[in-house]
Amino acid sequence: MIEAVQVKNLNHAVAYNDLKSKASLTSFFGRGCGFLQKYPDVKLRLVSFNGVSLKLKDNNKLASYLKSDPLVNRDQISALLNSFISENITEEYLLDVIIGELKSQYSAFNPNSEIKYLLQWIYTLAEARLSFTLTDLHNQILSFRKFQNAESVATNQLGIRVKRLFSDHEESQYNVELLRDGFSKGISVSPNHILANLDVRREKWLEKIEHSFESFKTVVVHGASGQGKSALCYRYVFDYYSFAFEITNVLNHNIADITATLEEISAELRIPVLIYFDIMPDERAWVEIVRELSRHNNVHILISIREEDWNTTSNILDRIIEYGDIYLDLSEDEAKSIFIANCPSAPLSNFYDIWEMLGEDVPLLEYLYSIKHNTTLRSMLESQFNRLSPSQRKIVSQIVIPNYLGSSVPEESLFKLEDLDPIEVSSDLNYLIDEYFICNEGNFEDLHPIRTKILKDIITRDSQAILFNIGCRWIGKLNINNLDRYIINLFKNGMELDLFFHNIASLSSVDAKTCYSIVVALLWKSSCDYVENNEAIIDELRSICGPIYPWFIPVNFTGIDLTDSMGTIFKENKSLLEQCNNLKVSMWGQERLFDSLTQWLHYSQISISVKSKDEFVFLGKTLYLLSLGNLGDNIALSGLKPASRMGINSDELAILLLGLKSCRLMPEVWQELEEDFIRSARDLHKIYNLSVSTKSIEAIISTNFKDGYGDSNHNDKQKYSFINEKVLAVCEVFRMAFPDKEYYNCSIECGDITEIMIDTVKTISNINLPVRLMYIPRNMVCNLYAQKLKSTSKQSYYHQSIELRRAYVKCLSLLSNVLKNILEGRKITKDLILSYSKADQYLKSLPSLELPIGMHDPLSIENIHSEKNGIKDRYQNLRSYSNALDVYSSNISSFINQAFNLLCVKTDNFIPTKYLLFDSLAKLNDMKKQTLLLGNPYSPIEELERLCNKEEKTIVKLLEQWAYISNKHGQNISDAVVNSKMNIGVETLIKRCVKKLEIAAAHYHLSGRFSANNNRIKLKLEYDEFSKLSELDIIARDLLRFSFLPSEWMSAEQYLLESTFSNIEIEFYYKHIDGSLINISGIKYVIACKDLFSIAESDNWEFHLRKDPNVEIAVPEPIKRFDQVKGYLYSMVMIGSQTEKLSGIVNSDDAVGQNMCSQLKCSYKDIGDTIIATLSDCKRYIDSINVRTLSGLFKAFCDSIITLCEDGLWLESTTEARKLLKDMIDLELSIKEILFYHNLTAGKSYDN
Repeated sequence: MIEAVQVKNLNHAVAYNDLKSKASLTSFFGRGCGFLQKYPDVKLRLVSFNGVSLKLKDNNKLASYLKSDPLVNRDQISALLNSFISENITEEYLLDVIIGELKSQYSAFNPNSEIKYLLQWIYTLAEARLSFTLTDLHNQILSFRKFQNAESVATNQLGIRVKRLFSDHEESQYNVELLRDGFSKGISVSPNHILANLDVRREKWLEKIEHSFESFKTVVVHGASGQGKSALCYRYVFDYYSFAFEITNVLNHNIADITATLEEISAELRIPVLIYFDIMPDERAWVEIVRELSRHNNVHILISIREEDWNTTSNILDRIIEYGDIYLDLSEDEAKSIFIANCPSAPLSNFYDIWEMLGEDVPLLEYLYSIKHNTTLRSMLESQFNRLSPSQRKIVSQIVIPNYLGSSVPEESLFKLEDLDPIEVSSDLNYLIDEYFICNEGNFEDLHPIRTKILKDIITRDSQAILFNIGCRWIGKLNINNLDRYIINLFKNGMELDLFFHNIASLSSVDAKTCYSIVVALLWKSSCDYVENNEAIIDELRSICGPIYPWFIPVNFTGIDLTDSMGTIFKENKSLLEQCNNLKVSMWGQERLFDSLTQWLHYSQISISVKSKDEFVFLGKTLYLLSLGNLGDNIALSGLKPASRMGINSDELAILLLGLKSCRLMPEVWQELEEDFIRSARDLHKIYNLSVSTKSIEAIISTNFKDGYGDSNHNDKQKYSFINEKVLAVCEVFRMAFPDKEYYNCSIECGDITEIMIDTVKTISNINLPVRLMYIPRNMVCNLYAQKLKSTSKQSYYHQSIELRRAYVKCLSLLSNVLKNILEGRKITKDLILSYSKADQYLKSLPSLELPIGMHDPLSIENIHSEKNGIKDRYQNLRSYSNALDVYSSNISSFINQAFNLLCVKTDNFIPTKYLLFDSLAKLNDMKKQTLLLGNPYSPIEELERLCNKEEKTIVKLLEQWAYISNKHGQNISDAVVNSKMNIGVETLIKRCVKKLEIAAAHYHLSGRFSANNNRIKLKLEYDEFSKLSELDIIARDLLRFSFLPSEWMSAEQYLLESTFSNIEIEFYYKHIDGSLINISGIKYVIACKDLFSIAESDNWEFHLRKDPNVEIAVPEPIKRFDQVKGYLYSMVMIGSQTEKLSGIVNSDDAVGQNMCSQLKCSYKDIGDTIIATLSDCKRYIDSINVRTLSGLFKAFCDSIITLCEDGLWLESTTEARKLLKDMIDLELSIKEILFYHNLTAGKSYDN
């Protein structure tokens, strides 16, 4: 050790006592004594940022302190004084020293960017209490430079789509006055406004975002336009993150590029990277990028989105990821604090006048403008607009209206408008740009949605027809991806169909992309009419059957018959089912959803053209949607000649084929497109064998073991999800390309690994595999009804559920007080019963909870896709919480009602069962995690934990009380507990549990130690017969089976065990004759208590014991080597069986399949090389340990395996590998015994 350094950053000069710990148990000089004993030449340096007291600098005074310090060795005081150095520095000085040192080591070191990264990296390590070395520092600098190279390439390729925020901001050039002027006028915020400190700091909201990121990797900030979402997010990025990127201009076709770029950039960084999305109106493609990026551990995602867009996309995000949810608004208290900060000399009465004038829902942008200019933003814009010349007002109108409807305006198209003079336009634009709109890459965009909305109101104050005429004239001239949303916005503003058809009558020939947008928008219009005309009936359905009302909405293009399912649900109430069916019959039929499309196609003959290969997908979607309404005959295709090798992938070809076949158009090109599709699909999905018959599709695919799905330790849920998604994807794509087939069969061939797969073959009928496009009309109807209903959001559902649970706790607490009086022999007062009655009445007055729309819809795309895929959808967390809450609520309500009748109404027929409380405890335990997960964005975590704990304590207290309460006839209400008069405690249960395990272990002649701590019940069992090594799996299962028979454990005991202990662990140790204990297997068996009891209750004891490596013990090296060789041989059998079976399945004349087999085998060659190297090392090890009997046998195994790997024969046939594996398993016990005893007598020659 060269130097020991103590760094102090106090708000005063460091004194002697500042160098001691709080309890004065250790001190800087006390530790210094220890250092000097080991390293006599060590220097003890004290570094302070705010000075060092004079007494520490004076050796005489310091010596007196040291003599009186009991932590200091007096014999070392002289050495301490000689080695002690104090130093006062500044942060700037220290940074300069560090930068200077780094520059001397790395010539190209850039302090502006690299030091920022390194400091963030060190902060991250410090928070995790991790250390680093100089080598680590060197590697981080290299990683950062790789990151910079990747960022440079990405910027050049993708332009502004991926932009780093606040990079080298010290060098940023901006005009503060210009920014301030624009900001005060309500222009959209930019990062430069943050750099210039022009934003309003909102500490409460910044803390909320940071708090949410502690629990989630994605946080969404949503609120009305103008509430300061973008400014808040930019400020958060600047204050909290060293490296952040903003994603802009997200289109469906550039998702893969953006995702790949961000993954490549962030891969080199070892610190959290933030990705910021400022969602533009009606954007949807960002959801896919969020889905992909959320899988990366060091990537955090921040999203700001308008409330109206959030309302239509939140349900999509719910199914994709878990996220923090922050609703941003402006409260009166916050508005008042902003007013005081910005107008410190103004009387507070001015604030109240402005607040009353603007109203409580005022956006922050308008509020700030009003307090700074003493007038409203609307008044300013109206005055400004009225001063414009007629030509200028016309230009502003032609740009503002499309901006309001959701589109920018191409500059080139503006000059081509018939009623505008190009020369006047050019002249007027110079005056209007940056005042009413901005020009971004040749497109005119609004300065801010709030300004645009106000200007739209000013322009259309005389007539809404201005909005419709201008809006419609731009259809066909705009280059936007969400034209359907643009047209829907026209309908939302009141445009009638006839006027729309009249305005677009000139569009007799439309490109496929535009046509698809018009079709979707007209479907939406008819869906609105459908909901409006059927709303009363749907309301009645909802009041009769509750959340399953979507089952009776007669919009179902999937062909799935729900009759049997509804019969099961209403088995006990046939009359209710009949009533619902009668209401269903009285509703419009689903054909009415195509009324608007029918009118359009009758109004004018439409011809669809395809301008680029990207439009073939839109053509397929358009034709298929029209076919659902039997309107395919009304469409003509112009200039369309689909040809082979068009450069579109198999999914796009499948959609095109689906559309053409559904409308029976161009049958002469079907075969050619099918052949192109099959080639592309086989390559993409690795289809080794494909058979297409008149009735079905048969496909065989495979997966590469290198993906990790052959690893027995790989997460089972991931395996299941991966395999099922892969199989289902093949079925779905062939369902679209060949819609006339009856069945679609796909199997996955993985060799022997199929034994551990849950579902490796799917055979799905045509009717049970709906095309996703089928759901569009139904989703529109359900979502529009939900919007009218103002359906429950996840957030509002959560808040309602918490209020309900608090009401339950209050009722239970009051009931507990009543029971306490009974137990203490005191009289039950009327006031006590009245309080209990009021709480019960309040509980019954609460509205019933209803989950967000779509979660109960059996025909929603998400529910059907999840069911076919065999995995849980992303609503699962909310569903789990809801299901547990339903049972919890039902149990508590039943108990309260029965207790009320018994105590208040004095009815003898009701004896509340304690099982209701036990089951409620179990469900509460299930709800705890989901409560914290769902509620974290909306409530402080401490508040939620207090609620859960209060619920549990209240129910447990009731259980204890109810066990001793007798009814009027002297009968015990809970015989199971009261008769035995035993007060169950955790310690009693542990003893009983250990006793049962000891009895079961003795049956197998096992002894050992049993312990219960750290939430685990741990068994360390000893056996003295080496042959038991092969029976350990069976013994572990039987121990659990005999110890936890469900009939011998009461529900109270189960609850206590499940809530006290998470796992039961079993370890087996062989006891040698000399008394030593050795864990030969090197594993421990683990099962969760909760899983154990659930299995026991079902009487199905075929459970899977998890086998974890026991890192706490060392397996004898020779045995570890043997298991390594056996493991490689097992892998060879699995992989070899896969390639062997695939080679037999693929036809000899199938060049594509044969080529895939060859590629798969080649990909496994390096595994053989690894095995050869490992086994060669094993042979050398066996030679070195001098086991004569074993040496020849073990080396023979190794030589045979190496020969198989060198020849590659193991990939052609597994016969020899299987024989070798069988021999190894047969001889395993004998060989391990030899190895074990050799290990005990290491260094001696041993022969069995």
